[in-house]
Amino acid sequence: MSSWKFWQARNGKGSSNPGLLSFDLLSQLTHMSAIATAGVARGVVFEAASELPFVSLRFFDDVNILRNSLNYNYAEACQMVGEAADDQDVKSLLLRLSGSLSAGEPPKDFLNREAVALSDSYTNAYEKALESTSKWTDSYVALIVSAALVIIVPLISMMIYEV
Repeated sequence: MSSWKFWQARNGKGSSNPGLLSFDLLSQLTHMSAIATAGVARGVVFEAASELPFVSLRFFDDVNILRNSLNYNYAEACQMVGEAADDQDVKSLLLRLSGSLSAGEPPKDFLNREAVALSDSYTNAYEKALESTSKWTDSYVALIVSAALVIIVPLISMMIYEV
């Protein structure tokens, strides 16, 4: 079995919940960024990332398997796993990570920058969803008040009519 088919077959594993994957990816990057800031080797950062109990674990686990078992370098491994990923956020992150590692950028700089960017993106999406919920709540209250007025106005009209 070729390695490409192997990675396509492994791609089907895991959760398909994009909200959960987005949050887990943010947690994963924050953890990796903290470890990379300590100045440890790349292998330690990826090894630690593949041991966390997140949905995004499978992508970093695949990178570790390619690196340790098939002797790819980290840039090639990230590129292969990124190309095989279905989720667009994961795909773009791993391809950017591959480019960064190929260019020789220190992992801590890239991971810090990506963690901040993903944090801002997640915060904006969360606030947008919160605002949407607020608008839906306002609409629901307006409907309830309208229904109450439809019932109360005829009732009062019938009471006034008899007087």
